[in-house]
Amino acid sequence: MRLETTDHGLRRVCIHAGAVAADVCVPAAVPVATLIPALVDLLGDQCGQPPRSYHLAPLGAASLPVSTTLAQNDIRDGAVLVLSHEVSRPPTPRNDDLAETVSTTLVHKDIRTATRLGAAVTAGVTTAVAAVIVVLHGPAVQSVGVTAAVAATTAVIVLSLAGVAQRTYRESLAAQTLALIAVVNAAVAGFVAVPGPPSLLNVLPAATSAAVAARLAARLMRCDTTIFRAVTVFAAVTALSALTGVLTEARPPTVGVLGALGSLAALELSPRIALVAARLSPADDQTLAEAVTEKVVRADRWLTCLSAAFCASAAAGAAVAALSTPRGLTLSGITGALFLLQTRNRRQSLVFAVTGTVTAAATCALAAMRVPHHSPWIAASAAVLSALAMYLGFVGPGIPLSPLARRSIDALECLALIAVVPVSCWVSGAFDTVRALHLG
Repeated sequence: MRLETTDHGLRRVCIHAGAVAADVCVPAAVPVATLIPALVDLLGDQCGQPPRSYHLAPLGAASLPVSTTLAQNDIRDGAVLVLSHEVSRPPTPRNDDLAETVSTTLVHKDIRTATRLGAAVTAGVTTAVAAVIVVLHGPAVQSVGVTAAVAATTAVIVLSLAGVAQRTYRESLAAQTLALIAVVNAAVAGFVAVPGPPSLLNVLPAATSAAVAARLAARLMRCDTTIFRAVTVFAAVTALSALTGVLTEARPPTVGVLGALGSLAALELSPRIALVAARLSPADDQTLAEAVTEKVVRADRWLTCLSAAFCASAAAGAAVAALSTPRGLTLSGITGALFLLQTRNRRQSLVFAVTGTVTAAATCALAAMRVPHHSPWIAASAAVLSALAMYLGFVGPGIPLSPLARRSIDALECLALIAVVPVSCWVSGAFDTVRALHLG
């Protein structure tokens, strides 16, 4: 008589990983995400990649969800499991009857990803809306400390949950969502910790708290940290701009202009910064091909996060200048146009396209608020910008540009980049200050 193994017992299975195979006994009630690192350690170094890139699947079936157990997946004694880097897909069902084929396709359609993505978007939007409400209205004077304590406690708890979701259940989407929510709560805690009307004194602790929270999230989860690096760099640039404004007692337009100008300058240097950060030096000719490949991937990630951070900080600085003075609309418009022109020759074209479109749209909206009697022209400009964006995204890539057109676009980009400096001086009032000086 054969004894059945209970759901809380052991499973005697055969694990295959490439050319390596082993018969092991594994617990049936432990999540797959916990089993994978132990199996990789057991099989030795033949796998060659970190455990986070592995998937466990029955032979000829789909990969097991990392948050489930062997018992939940009906894995019994004698089963053959494959440990690999690729996600195993279930075989495509083949049916002779059309109705049965349609029914099978709908049944096997994976809606779990859409559900998880919807939950992540909902949680993120809810947190962002709540943060905006708290920042705009601000807590009462007697509840400043309580509000800051609640936001800080929420940030710590949510950041801990993000670490559990990543390390225990290998749910990267949930972990990144929770970590970003923790960063927002940390920023809110720093912002409301300083009583009084919103000013640079509130922005400085908010940006510092966000940078620290993003850095802790990257260290805690040990996953793809590109987004958290970008958040850290953006928060650091914002904090540096706010600190400069606090120390010099500069006006908000000046602080915004300096932030935008410094971000644009750093954006031009971001490829070199990425090479230095990835330790990819042309002088090192003795480096193995595998090490070079790894460094190239690392440099590309650094370039992505730096481009996103500096584009966002430049757009934010231009937006502050545009909100503070009508002159700032010129700087905001030039910044948006510069980003759109750079989408053609940048690897991170999506980053430049998104920031350029958002900056241009914000410029049009602010212009409409300031000069409502010119709304027809503004509406026409918005329509032209929308048509230009659609052309550049869908039609332009399939049409080769003539040498004259490429030279013209390069010339426009150079002119926009050169015009940023005098426009920044004009918006910040530097020309007025020099004019007021009595020299000689």
